[in-house]
Amino acid sequence: MRFDRKFAVLREVEVGRDAMNEPQTEDEDIASGWCAASSVSRERFEALGITGNAEAVELVVGETASLRDLRVTDRVCLDGVDYRYVSQIERPEMRRRLIGLIAVREIPT
Repeated sequence: MRFDRKFAVLREVEVGRDAMNEPQTEDEDIASGWCAASSVSRERFEALGITGNAEAVELVVGETASLRDLRVTDRVCLDGVDYRYVSQIERPEMRRRLIGLIAVREIPT
């Protein structure tokens, strides 16, 4: 497993209100670094309940406390491409040092 891809996890946070009392938001970098990334197989893709014209990736990243508390509204940026965070996976071989993340992006037709 080669950790040769750059990733960042971004969360939209409210930073204030405008004159119309609408929320103003910015992206906050939750975690970033290097990861190993691979495409998710079609069987796992369907098992996750993902439908439509989409691409799913699995990222293996070093474990940090911030990655244990991800939300479905968080975004994963992999090599400059934005994905929507879906879930975490546990694998026996990864033990406690690594976390697997599944992220999806819609592919325009």
